[in-house]
Amino acid sequence: MSAGLLLLLLAATPAGDVPAQPVPGASCRERYHQPASFLANPDESVLIAGIIGWCRQHRTRLLWDERYARVARLWSEQLARAGHLPEQSLPAERLRFELQRQGVSDAQVTPFSLLGPVEKVPPGLLDFLDERAAAGRYTHFAVGVGRLPGQKRMMVTLLLGRRPAIIDPLPVCPPPGSHLAVSLRLLRGFSHPTWLMTTPDDKIVRDVFGQQEGRFHGEIPLEHGSGTYRLEILVQGDSGPEVAALFPLYAGVPRPRAPVVKLRPAPKRYRSPEQAEQALLEMINRERERFDLPPLRADEKLAAVARRQALQVLAHGHAAHRSASTGSLPQRLRASGITFVRALENVALAASPQAAHDRIMSSPGHRLNVLDPGVTHLGVGVALERGASEDTVAVCQVFVERPPDSSQQELAGRILDMVNARRRRKGRFALGWDRQLAAAALRTARCLAGLGEEADLQQQSRQLVRQLTEADENLRAVTARIFFTARPQRVLRVPEIYAEDINRLGAGVVPGPGRPPAQYWIVVVFAGR
Repeated sequence: MSAGLLLLLLAATPAGDVPAQPVPGASCRERYHQPASFLANPDESVLIAGIIGWCRQHRTRLLWDERYARVARLWSEQLARAGHLPEQSLPAERLRFELQRQGVSDAQVTPFSLLGPVEKVPPGLLDFLDERAAAGRYTHFAVGVGRLPGQKRMMVTLLLGRRPAIIDPLPVCPPPGSHLAVSLRLLRGFSHPTWLMTTPDDKIVRDVFGQQEGRFHGEIPLEHGSGTYRLEILVQGDSGPEVAALFPLYAGVPRPRAPVVKLRPAPKRYRSPEQAEQALLEMINRERERFDLPPLRADEKLAAVARRQALQVLAHGHAAHRSASTGSLPQRLRASGITFVRALENVALAASPQAAHDRIMSSPGHRLNVLDPGVTHLGVGVALERGASEDTVAVCQVFVERPPDSSQQELAGRILDMVNARRRRKGRFALGWDRQLAAAALRTARCLAGLGEEADLQQQSRQLVRQLTEADENLRAVTARIFFTARPQRVLRVPEIYAEDINRLGAGVVPGPGRPPAQYWIVVVFAGR
């Protein structure tokens, strides 16, 4: 018996699809969430009746899904031809690809395969339901059967899925430059849907859904050229934010016939959770280096918080950000006496640390946390469950932006006082302190301190101005000045301090290397509001 992700190369032409209407400019005609048909065979009918009986007994509701069923049957037939269950689970990309090929966008689908006698419900199937489904976390299911040679035994595959959002059909291959209209409704207990999307040029865009007459609607702009976009829909539930759907959109490019799998050596099995934590920290800092972001500093207090959450994830068998016993991330941090300006969290459950990292980076929301320019410290927690051939790895990553210390805040305030004193001498009005500008300036100063000599001051300045103007349309005449100096009075040399079209200032100060620091990274932002 194996409860692993037994993912196989399934190649078959689906039958019984509802015909899809072509989308002008699209490279394929398939659609996500399109209704499908599936005719259960006698073996499958017995299993379906058994699962429905189990649901009644446990007062749990599971809805049948025809698209799941197609994958489950193809999977079982492939296993039946092999005559046995594989000793080690195959990459999870296989399962996601086959489900997406059938129009499924659900982010959480759990497979389970086992052998049993024909036209009977294997006891192991009900045991798995007792273990995984009794708590009511899953919403949909399907079973598929393939008989072994001799016709006396059958291979059974069960798929359990969680679908917080019911999404209207969408084209798999929308034309580039179009705006994709997304309409959905949420199941009871879920709220506040948002979307995030990775674009072909590696940017991340995001927005919220508007609500009208009990449904949520959004316009997804595919304005970054031809290529593969990855759309993620997040919702808020009892366990905090969770991914409701995650799927690719092929705009102006062919839809692949097989999943793209990164070829790597067999996953390394670490001797201890601490070794796995160090490996994940290095993976994250390599990702940040690719995007010219400073490395994150490991923090043992944050790691202790992350380890406790990783143990919770492993015990419950699914990734969650909120626990009934320990609360949300801000509550856990405050209970540990940790101060912060912002705190972010990634959680994942996978077969190896590398697989967990790949899953995190494939999710636009989790990827955004890894590449956040404002966070400075990181705690990684890993919980391991050893298996005969592979492990189950629960990962929690806690990212924190620390508040500036009192001396840095005092120096930033002195800069405002110096600028206003100079403006008054010239008969100008005083500038007001702006918390939004100051927070953005501090994040940039921290980024510069992390990059050190590799920092590109002009690029950082342009990026800061662009981020501020895109985030707040009420800002005008935004300029940013960057200094690496031991003399804050250098700020008074820039002409912007006398400008009449500005009325706000924000500054961020971070000490440079050395104890005590001889120089500071100083970022000053001027703007009108």
